[in-house]
Amino acid sequence: MAIAFKHITRRADGRTHIVGRRLTPYDILCQYELGDEPETLAKEYDLSMAQVYEALAYALDHPDEMRERRELDHAAARNLEHVPKQMRGTAREAIARDERAYEEATKKAFARRWSLSYHPIRPTLGGRTSWLHCSIES
Repeated sequence: MAIAFKHITRRADGRTHIVGRRLTPYDILCQYELGDEPETLAKEYDLSMAQVYEALAYALDHPDEMRERRELDHAAARNLEHVPKQMRGTAREAIARDERAYEEATKKAFARRWSLSYHPIRPTLGGRTSWLHCSIES
């Protein structure tokens, strides 16, 4: 059964956004993965709780789209054509550190939420038990 989303729209460029905002479900998902609570996200981005939860629900309902967006973000970050050749090694190291730091932060947030029994169910994404974890490839 398809879910009807009231607060999510697909723009002409094919990307999904929260209606009337530049924010995407992927943006909300990543902040949530880093440990922000839905209430914090609503306050930070001036969204209703319905918009935040719907963005998270959309992300869960569209794991392939979230994974694709993550891969595009990674590819863009790794594009070093504009970086002088002598700086590319340093840039690659910085990218790798950032990716490790993001992965560690999402693991900590995930562990904290589950240690608090925050969520009554544990959804699966890509055959792996996770809470919408788009930062770790299957």
